[in-house]
Amino acid sequence: MTKTRPLRQRTGFTLLEVVLALVIGLSMCLLLIQVGNILKMGPQTVSMVDVQYDTMREVEQLVSEYREELSEDSLNLNSLLSNWASDNDVTITTQTISVGATDGSYTFSNVRQVQMSKNGQSITAYFTE
Repeated sequence: MTKTRPLRQRTGFTLLEVVLALVIGLSMCLLLIQVGNILKMGPQTVSMVDVQYDTMREVEQLVSEYREELSEDSLNLNSLLSNWASDNDVTITTQTISVGATDGSYTFSNVRQVQMSKNGQSITAYFTE
């Protein structure tokens, strides 16, 4: 007759269980820190995103009007930009630049770099006549 040994009583945790518990605990701590930072800066962040959205909407509307005037062959970029700046709550700065390929295959010499700014945030767009 063979005797079987009784199973040992398990006490404590295995190394895998300890490491897994540490990883989960640290992940939860990092998540809570991030949530705390978001809650602390929440109103500022929402305000910044709102201003950025408004500025992007202004740029999209300007591009839409630019394309409309371009398709009707009635584009006067200077008057479009000056009227746009006076009618909307944004600051527009323009600069004429030259854009071309590095191999010289094409060059646009009358490119208007338009920068719209609102509450410290700005977006740059490029237009040609």
